[in-house]
Amino acid sequence: MNEPRTYRHPPVQYIFILLALLLLGGGLVLMITLGGDPWGAILPGIMFLFILGYAAFTLSSTVTLNDTEITARNLLGEKSLAWGEIQQAGGGSGLKLKNMDGNVTVSIPSELPGFEEIVETVGAKCPALFAAQEFAEIDSGLRFFLPFGLLAVLAGGALAFLAYTFRGFTALPAATLIPMIILAVLFLFILGTALFTPRAITQDGNILRIKYLGREKSLSAGEIEAVELKYQSTRSGRVYHPSLRLNNGKSMRVSGLRLGAAVMYLVLKEWHKRQTGGNFFV
Repeated sequence: MNEPRTYRHPPVQYIFILLALLLLGGGLVLMITLGGDPWGAILPGIMFLFILGYAAFTLSSTVTLNDTEITARNLLGEKSLAWGEIQQAGGGSGLKLKNMDGNVTVSIPSELPGFEEIVETVGAKCPALFAAQEFAEIDSGLRFFLPFGLLAVLAGGALAFLAYTFRGFTALPAATLIPMIILAVLFLFILGTALFTPRAITQDGNILRIKYLGREKSLSAGEIEAVELKYQSTRSGRVYHPSLRLNNGKSMRVSGLRLGAAVMYLVLKEWHKRQTGGNFFV
């Protein structure tokens, strides 16, 4: 990396915010000119301004990489870390890098264009960080299973209540049958998601042990062709997750663990690289 590289949102997105502000201001002026009551638009206008402010803050994020350091900027200021200073990594949907004391944090939002390239560069610059012993076993904690467990109890309880209440009916009315079907489908979906989401991943030499509820799957590094960072497009943006591409052509999605997707990806990638001598594809 000879020249610094900066990742930012395209300028056209700022134009949309400016147009939205002009429309908001123009609407208020028009209401006043026509003799309407502008106070009815004050509260929605304030809420709209908050949304636009959040959007402007998000779009202000930039990340610059060079041979010596990584720098993140937004409306609140600028934070930089030399590659050798990075001693901690975390984050939920994005990636957060910290120094040893934790008093300097470089935050990289996943919405930033080029997020995948930034993650790859961080992994290449700090390989020892993601090979640390603290990542030898990673579990989901309560972050995933607690809310799903509560939903399962609520859906199952409501379904059991309806079934008990109408137990004597030979034919259920549609107003009762449809909610019962919806609750049953929801309960099965929650149960299936919990069963097929990893509960923990353990590195045991060249064996990766993936634990689920009630079962465990073991994969050798040689069975894995590549570790990939994939995403799913949603209305709120991209949702990233690590994926194991196996030699048999199948893929295994790894999600729901307490580490963010980017850190989990870099940990698995570094493990695979060490166990296969670096002979893998991304």
